[in-house]
Formats: sequence, structure tokens, C-alpha cells
Amino acid sequence: VSLQNGDLTAGRVGLAKALKLDPENIDAILVSSALEAGDNLDKGLAILDEAIQRLPATKTRERRELRERRITLLTQGKRFAEAEHTYTEALALFKKMAQNNPQVFQTYVENVEGLIVKLNEAKSREPAVAR
Repeated sequence: VSLQNGDLTAGRVGLAKALKLDPENIDAILVSSALEAGDNLDKGLAILDEAIQRLPATKTRERRELRERRITLLTQGKRFAEAEHTYTEALALFKKMAQNNPQVFQTYVENVEGLIVKLNEAKSREPAVAR
């Protein structure tokens, strides 16, 4: 509610409390990352990276969401090489997982492939020097 009212300080405090109570709260992680990335992209990415490492391997959906958000933030920040690297890693991981459970993980692969389309579109709108 604090964030909706524009109170970023109280919003950050609320997110920190939510994550202290439940460090696996995917919504709090995503909102916290987006909030911090607005001021400092590296800080927002660090939140995602730490959460990806912290979450148990069984939290595949949540880890996928965090990886996808990482690609999105990097693309928005025009850090295309890093976005492509993250995309390549995520795609390889999801394809490997899809071999074990094709019905569930094929959707993950398709989601990440959709992100590369957006990445390429963003790159095409940038001058060649920025790539």
C-alpha cells in the first residue's frame, strides 16, 4: 500500500519485513528488485541474483520468474550483451529441464524464447554504438 501511495521509504521497509518473514516470497523479491532497479540497475539485479541462489532447486517456477525478470531488466537497461548471456544460460537450463518433464518446462523455454524476441527488438531500436 505504501508503494501505491508513492511512499518509497515505507514501501522498502514493508518489503524488507515481508522478506524477513518469508525469504522465498517471490512477489516481494520481484517488487523489491524492480523498485531498486529504478534507482540502480545493479542493485535490482543483485536482489534477483541473490534470490535465485537462495531459493531451493524445487522452486523451479519462482526461479524461472526471477531469471526472466533479470533478462527484462537488463534489456530495459540496454545492457544487451548481459541480457543475451542470461538468456542463453536460462534457455540451456530450461531445455535441460524440459527433457525430464516436457509438459511443464516447454512452456518455460517458450517464455524465455519470447524474451529474446523483445531483446532483439530493443536492440534494433538502438544506435549501433550502444550495442
